[in-house]
Formats: sequence, structure tokens, C-alpha cells
Amino acid sequence: MLAGFSAFGQGTSTVFASASVSTPNYTYSISVPSLEHFDFKNLRVFYQPGDPSDHGVLLHDGKYSKHGPGSYEEVTLEDVQALKSSEAEQYVLISLFWNDCGGSCTTLGKVQVFTLRGHHPTIVQQIEYDRHAEGTGAFFNPMTGHLDIVARADDDSANCCPRHLDIMRFDWDGKRFVPKASKTILSIESETESIDPN
Repeated sequence: MLAGFSAFGQGTSTVFASASVSTPNYTYSISVPSLEHFDFKNLRVFYQPGDPSDHGVLLHDGKYSKHGPGSYEEVTLEDVQALKSSEAEQYVLISLFWNDCGGSCTTLGKVQVFTLRGHHPTIVQQIEYDRHAEGTGAFFNPMTGHLDIVARADDDSANCCPRHLDIMRFDWDGKRFVPKASKTILSIESETESIDPN
């Protein structure tokens, strides 16, 4: 375990304050023989998978962009990784950067875990976190199964000026990511602002 992290015991249901973990169980209608044949770079992705009112956005070569008067929405597929499983099931992780701006901006990271159910790609887990700060992102190590997510902390700092970042460790257990440890640090912006120029 990393030094300075607070740990969670086995079987705990605690979820990190700055990450939302859900099990959408959203199934795509397309049928594929394996997830290797599923085109993640040209996928329709959803802000809230499974919500009937969410029509999603269609990625083209891993990107989506729509600009209008005083608003824009941009989505980027940042990572696609196969996940190990002790069973015959296939699992794939994708990481999305989602920026939706109008009067203000909502900047999120989404990690989604896919498997196949009856040859249909299905989102079985989603981890959503705040990316409205420099240095945020999701970092998966396929050798260790560790997923480290750096998120803007859920504190009382102004929208413009994030004060803290949360670093959260999840471990892949062969079927899902399980929260293991977290720590809070000063954000890069906060450290820059606190430098005394004298």
C-alpha cells in the first residue's frame, strides 16, 4: 500500500467522496464474437448509461466535439485496456474525458468496465470523478491491476480554484474494481497560488 493512504478493509462498502461507483448494466444491441471485435474508438458513449433519456454521443476515432453559441461539449477516449480474469469472461476498461460547457463547465472522468453478455458488450461498472483541476486522470497498471484515479477533491473551494486533489486506489479483482485506499494532497493550482512572491 502507498505511504500516506488511508486503507479500507475487506468487504467494506465505503465509496470515496470524490468518486461515484455504479453498476449500469447497460447492454449494447450490437453482437460481437469477442470484445476484441468491438470498435471502442467509434462507440456511442453515454453520460448516464441506461438512462432512456440519454441518447449519448458518437465517437469518431476516439473523439466527439460539438460547439454551439456559448456552449460546447467534447469527449475523448483516453485509454482502452484488456483486464485479466480468472474465468472465461472477457473484460475491457475504457477511460473517457468528458467536458460539457454552457454557463459553467462540468468536467468529468469516466472509467467504464465492459464484458460480454450473450455476445453483447455490456457496461458492468462505471467510476465517475471530477476532472476540473490540473493533474487529474485515471491510470491503470495492467501488471498489478491497480487503478489510480486522481480527482478534484469534494471540498469547499471555488469552482475556478481547486484546493485539493484526491488520489484513489482501486484494485481489479477479476470482475470489478474494488476501492482500496485514498489520500488527499494540495492541487497544483493551490500550490502555485500559495507561493509567496516576496
